[in-house]
Amino acid sequence: MSLRCSSNNRTLCEVLREINDVLQDHVIHKQILPKLIEAEKMGKRMAGKLMEYNKQVFADWWEKNPDYEADMKLRLNKNYITEEGKNKQESTGLLKKLALKYKADKTGDSVANYTDNYEAQLVSFKNKFFALLEIGVSKGGSLKMWKGYFPNAKIVGVDIDHNCLQFADDRIKIYIGDQTDSSLWDTVFKEQSFDIIIDDGGHHVHQQQIAFNLLFPRLNAGGVYVIEDLHTSYWPDFGGQYNKADTTVSFLKKFIDGVNWRWYKELSRPNESCTHEKPTYFDLNIKSLHFYNGICFIYKK
Repeated sequence: MSLRCSSNNRTLCEVLREINDVLQDHVIHKQILPKLIEAEKMGKRMAGKLMEYNKQVFADWWEKNPDYEADMKLRLNKNYITEEGKNKQESTGLLKKLALKYKADKTGDSVANYTDNYEAQLVSFKNKFFALLEIGVSKGGSLKMWKGYFPNAKIVGVDIDHNCLQFADDRIKIYIGDQTDSSLWDTVFKEQSFDIIIDDGGHHVHQQQIAFNLLFPRLNAGGVYVIEDLHTSYWPDFGGQYNKADTTVSFLKKFIDGVNWRWYKELSRPNESCTHEKPTYFDLNIKSLHFYNGICFIYKK
């Protein structure tokens, strides 16, 4: 099969042959770069064509494995970087498809499309071997979504409802308990440590903050802690109100200063005051915070 570039009717082999000739002539890299970009585009197009051919030949298998195509596109986007994105990986929409398939309440107009935020932030974990903890199981859709998106991950869910035990399987484990109960977490962490922790639990601002204080120190180095449904920081029924000092949004805002603690606790310019306070655990261990509509990702060093 000969795949040709529509723009100039040249085959990938011809472009690669020219690259080889340039290398043999020891021409400087500026001359070879355009040819490498051309070959990269052709290679991506060829991979797409081969996938379409594969789908035609193995139609029955593809029908039984609907998530495979999106996963393959993710792999292709890792290998072929677009000119516009340079070093950015494209979102494939796989997580959103899984959320809709398993009826996980993380996508759609009501919750500001968390799946897009998750895929942008957690794509680097896609094929790693790790464990994910989610507070809040409900009907099990979210845990099934994570199981489908992270093929090598162990998934752990925590809920106060004993009916949630029915969602346990070979890769999903369920614990029953309150997210503010430290003895529960002693039991959970005796068996497993986690690289991703997601709080989609009770949503009251005090529950969110107590759970964070209990769990972030136990999160593995380099891990991510996620708090969903931050809109409750503006709802009085959940302990919230705009600009109220003890909401979860206000709690997280303080960590922005914490990320920059050296500039006011240790270092200062001449004639400027320095507090000389000792940095807190969170000052020393929070690497960055990423806010979206209703959700925040807190990265640990």
